[in-house]
Amino acid sequence: MPKKPSPVDVVVVGFGAAGIAAAITAHDEGARVVVLEKMEERWAGGNTRAAGQVWYTPSSPELAKAYLRDLEQEMPVPDDVADAWAQEVCRNSAWIEARAEESIGHVEPVEGDDFTANDYVIDSFAEAVKRQTGWEVPNRDEFPEFNNEGGTDYIYFGGKQGNSRLWLRLRGALMSRGIEVRYSTAAQELVTDKKGRVSGVRVSTPQGEQVIEARRGVVLACGGFENNPEMIRKYLGIPYATPWGSPANTGDGIRMGQALGADLQNMYQYMPFFGIRIPGEEVGEFIMPAGPAHIHVRKDGRRYLDETTPYSHGKSKIGGKYEYYPTPYATWTVFDETVRTGPPLTMPREAYPAGWLKLVKGYTWSEGSVEEIAKGWIAKADTIRELAEKLGVDPDGLEAEVARYNAAAEQGEDPYFGRPGVAMAPIKEPPYYGYEWGNLIINTMGGLRKNGKAQVLRVSGDAIPGLYAAGEIASTYTWALSGGQSIGDAISFGRIAGRNAANGKG
Repeated sequence: MPKKPSPVDVVVVGFGAAGIAAAITAHDEGARVVVLEKMEERWAGGNTRAAGQVWYTPSSPELAKAYLRDLEQEMPVPDDVADAWAQEVCRNSAWIEARAEESIGHVEPVEGDDFTANDYVIDSFAEAVKRQTGWEVPNRDEFPEFNNEGGTDYIYFGGKQGNSRLWLRLRGALMSRGIEVRYSTAAQELVTDKKGRVSGVRVSTPQGEQVIEARRGVVLACGGFENNPEMIRKYLGIPYATPWGSPANTGDGIRMGQALGADLQNMYQYMPFFGIRIPGEEVGEFIMPAGPAHIHVRKDGRRYLDETTPYSHGKSKIGGKYEYYPTPYATWTVFDETVRTGPPLTMPREAYPAGWLKLVKGYTWSEGSVEEIAKGWIAKADTIRELAEKLGVDPDGLEAEVARYNAAAEQGEDPYFGRPGVAMAPIKEPPYYGYEWGNLIINTMGGLRKNGKAQVLRVSGDAIPGLYAAGEIASTYTWALSGGQSIGDAISFGRIAGRNAANGKG
């Protein structure tokens, strides 16, 4: 029987940006804090560790709020949440820089740490392809018509992104304060006192179950549910998905909040990405042919979109409105030998040092995808019909579609979906290749409903005493968002949650 742990003032569940910001802030407010991380130490850090390490810092609360109102489309953010977000997000850089200065001695150099934001800026997928390959596709800001002029700034450490830079510095700031992190400690259930106030967390550890008492409050900052198949089907309406970030995000905090009557919000919200499902792996990888001789097809072998449709953090402008990037189930990408021998199918670490498989697990994609083809991740065939059979796609449909697409590519015009002629080339150089899209998910954003104080709310609108949430478990964003805003929101509401929990406000 494990020894009963000593009580603390604030328990923080999760060790990403939101959790670390909450823990540091609560500590600096005079609280004794413990952080619970379900993963063992080498896999800790949540999605923040695998992200691009960019955070959003606008120039004024007024401009920040105006931009947020544009991003929300017809899904309004509650006024108190929008106001709190707009005020706090403007303080991100000053807060981070002050703590990073304290933590410099705790940050070790990371291999490939010479990458600069000026070398490779991903404002949109089209821009990424253009910079990586020279292939000209339409280029634009993510949301050019939105009210963000003068209000948007994306900050990196020393002008560099990736390589867990921000997470390492935040972790260093936390460690320098002596805040305890308990790894391999999975939160299972919230504990309440006789008055219904959240007073602790029941956890599972390698030594057994424990209850950690929280005298002032509990902050849930344990991410979304992109690695929970049941929740993916129930809330996103898709049969499966593949996480790009931490495999630890299985909706634990959402489930615990629901058990106490917490209301849910924005459960439809997620950020799809271009990716491949990898047999035997918990996570997938970003992959997208950069050469023009490729198409995306459905089960019937038919195309369904302009493959160069611009991508803005999970959304695309379709019919004058930003909608989810179209990824019907199931979807396959088909290409030929010219693409395989061209630029890399996935961005190498030196180009974009992010993603769980690449950055945390250290996987290096082989030149020409030779190893991935040998492993069966990518199918290879001498004919289109044979490829269709290997992929499980209708052979007649795929043969007809490739012939139709090739004829259009030869003419330099796509009469079916409007793909730019410069971005088209016939698929005619064998062997032929294909893979199934994994509907890669960077993160989900639906979860517990919160107020501007980061308190978790019941269906009635009343706050659950002693319970707070921040980050992707309770994202501010109700529809669109741009680069750096998830981390910006996590740090902002992490501070709000940590401050209020430490002071027992709610």
